[in-house]
Amino acid sequence: MNHLTRRGIALAMTVATLLLVLVGNAAADSGNGGGQRRPFAPVMALTVGGGWTGFEFGDVGTTAGPIAFTSASPIVLKVTDAYCAGDRFRIYDNGQLLGDTSSNPLAWCDFPGRTVDPVTAFTSWYYSHGEFALPAGPHSITIQMLAAPFGPGGAFLRADAVSVQNTMTAKPARWQNGSWTLGASLSYGTPSTTFAYGARLGSSPVTPLLCDWDGNGSKTPGVFVNGTWTIRNSNSAGANDAVISFGQARDVPVCGDWDGNGTETVGVVRGTQWLLRNSNTPGAPDITFTYGQLGDTFVVGDWNNDTRDTPGVYRYGMWYLRNSNSAGAADIVFAFNPVGAGTPVVGDWDGNGSDGVGIVRGDTWFLRN
Repeated sequence: MNHLTRRGIALAMTVATLLLVLVGNAAADSGNGGGQRRPFAPVMALTVGGGWTGFEFGDVGTTAGPIAFTSASPIVLKVTDAYCAGDRFRIYDNGQLLGDTSSNPLAWCDFPGRTVDPVTAFTSWYYSHGEFALPAGPHSITIQMLAAPFGPGGAFLRADAVSVQNTMTAKPARWQNGSWTLGASLSYGTPSTTFAYGARLGSSPVTPLLCDWDGNGSKTPGVFVNGTWTIRNSNSAGANDAVISFGQARDVPVCGDWDGNGTETVGVVRGTQWLLRNSNTPGAPDITFTYGQLGDTFVVGDWNNDTRDTPGVYRYGMWYLRNSNSAGAADIVFAFNPVGAGTPVVGDWDGNGSDGVGIVRGDTWFLRN
């Protein structure tokens, strides 16, 4: 969304309608045709769960940010253009490339689908947008301009806590700073189980997961902190049943039944490299391969009912699922994102042995079998 004074709209309307928070480098304000320069405001601190927040950007090659914040749990960062179409962004966190927002078919202001609403823009093919999975911990987001056909302008971003990865289960779950809430069924109602396990200590990022660690058919909690897994074999408060060193800080943890023996075991994704282990013990990975792109949300499931969990990624409303733990093209590709911004989840929602997908937005779950 480029600066609205460049489109002949009054500055007062820009402020009242968009409430843009200004960040980054200096941008041109040529609403009066004079090309005057004015500085952006100081660095913005983003609030996780605070909704869409505006930021301003400069010309191609310039960088907005840093936008600093800390998350107590894993998050999904979302970025979208709005109003005039054609702007595109490259996103970094703590100096590491997350990825680019989607390619854009238009560089146009006056078109029927234009909007200043980021919720609408994020789901529209007219606008460049993207979402990026980030671990818990401190973040410093910078946004480089790849395209700005109308010069300096503004766009939107937001950060939302993710739901617990709850692979191969028909029950929803949530975690918030050590407090677990497990649903009784896929229907509205009060939680069946609540307990405390794996609270965040200090500034170390925590990623929660639910998996069948002991092969007894019940999914129970585990947390991943800087390469260390702590696991409990019952859905209750108490001591760890296992502590495992596997992975590194900033890895994305995953768990699944990689060998089809009925027990779900640890794994991590580092960049786009998957490192999986067939036992819940320290050691070298048993399976290593590359799958996905930077900025994807990584998921795990038994997509073809062969008893083995294999990789998948969620990217801009599209799901790319693979039926083997190896590098290669996706075996299953489809679109599913009925609500726009949301968190992807996986589970056997109908109990047929194959995992389906879902999107969680707020407290509402949208599931597909």
